[in-house]
Amino acid sequence: MGKCLLLLLLGLSLLLGFLQGELLEREMELDTSKSTALKCYKCHFIGFNGTCWTKRTICQAQNDQQCVLKKFYGGNKFIFGTQTCGTTCNPTTIVYRDEYTYFSCCKDNLCNKF
Repeated sequence: MGKCLLLLLLGLSLLLGFLQGELLEREMELDTSKSTALKCYKCHFIGFNGTCWTKRTICQAQNDQQCVLKKFYGGNKFIFGTQTCGTTCNPTTIVYRDEYTYFSCCKDNLCNKF
């Protein structure tokens, strides 16, 4: 009984995170035409299933910043990722044994979508 309840709560929290991201994305698509500053998705922890496990927000890039998306893999399996505004970003893939990290950078509004 306890395991079923935990699974139900986990499923509901993932669904809520997904819906929160979809609503935020639609709201920001409407809002980006009002401002010339670069806006990027910001999520401190994207879980193995591709949803933001923390509160997804929008950051406004300052000066020479870009939108950054980082993905961490173990073997061929996605482990976690992050989205943010960042100053030092070189599109890179770092490989160490069967683990690799992928950094991507872009300069369009909300381009660091996962």
